[in-house]
Amino acid sequence: MQPRASFLQRSRFDLPLLTNRFIMHRQTPRLTTAPHLDLLHPARRVWRQRLPSCALSSLETQILGLRRDQADVPGWLIPSLYFQYLQTGDAQDLVGVFYHNLEDILSMVTLAATLTRLLADPWAGETIHALDMAALGYTYDQAGRPAEAERAYRDALSHPLPDDVRLQTYSRLGQLLKRLQRLSEAAETWQDWITHVTRSANVKDLEPYVELAKYHEWHANDCTAALMWTRWGEHEVEAWPRSPARRKLAGLQIGMACNGAAGAKKERRSETDRNTRSCRPPCAQLSLPRISLICTNLGPFVSIRVIRGIRGKNPPGFLPRISLICTNQASVFVSIRAIRGRKSGRWSP
Repeated sequence: MQPRASFLQRSRFDLPLLTNRFIMHRQTPRLTTAPHLDLLHPARRVWRQRLPSCALSSLETQILGLRRDQADVPGWLIPSLYFQYLQTGDAQDLVGVFYHNLEDILSMVTLAATLTRLLADPWAGETIHALDMAALGYTYDQAGRPAEAERAYRDALSHPLPDDVRLQTYSRLGQLLKRLQRLSEAAETWQDWITHVTRSANVKDLEPYVELAKYHEWHANDCTAALMWTRWGEHEVEAWPRSPARRKLAGLQIGMACNGAAGAKKERRSETDRNTRSCRPPCAQLSLPRISLICTNLGPFVSIRVIRGIRGKNPPGFLPRISLICTNQASVFVSIRAIRGRKSGRWSP
């Protein structure tokens, strides 16, 4: 009999496996052309933010409220039990396998009914969790049902939510209202976003400032307000803590700038060294250490790089030469050279 529909947990696992079984028995695969529903994708879309796992066992306990008895066997054990049956012919161990498959089928039917009822009208039954309501709003939004999406978004935002989920929900609601050309309501949503989303180190987004600046400049014709939101956004960016990558990039940029400025004086320094080298004793000519310090000050970030070049051991009475190159954020370049003489054979920069 030609199947009309098949309910599978994973279309990328069960369906290819059954297709291979048909091919192994030299039969035409009949399930590839039949309509099928993979319940894993809608379950993940609705409950992924609240549940740590959307496996069927987790959905049974957390969503459906089902409990399996001790006759059930784990899914990973079923292949070995079936192989043991092929070797011994004893079907006693397959009782738990049949029970497992039966519970899987019943759970998928119950899950399909639960998802259908939830997507049809989530406000008709019991109270829905705020995280699930936010996910339902996105599901309605992707399905082209803006009225249900807006209602679900606003319902979710009226309850406590984690900062990242609240930020995401405000963003989706604002973009939905913007697509519907309800720009004044979208502007109110972006202002509420700035007001209610906690300023956390892990939650940073300039979208409300950018959208408000564009709204006031292009639609409200209020350039003063647009400039205010732009500067407010710039102030927020400056207050964000610098990430390690940004700090490293700033240090590299300053280092390249200092090296470029120092390279311009390389010829003059070499000429000066040649003129003064003839006046030094031979021991000082053989061991003239040079130390370069590049000191960068960028607000809270301070990077100090020390590059040492020692040519041989330092005899007593040598004359070290220290070059300090300092630069700050205002691109003010100051070069200080200090010549220090120490009589001892050991020294520190």
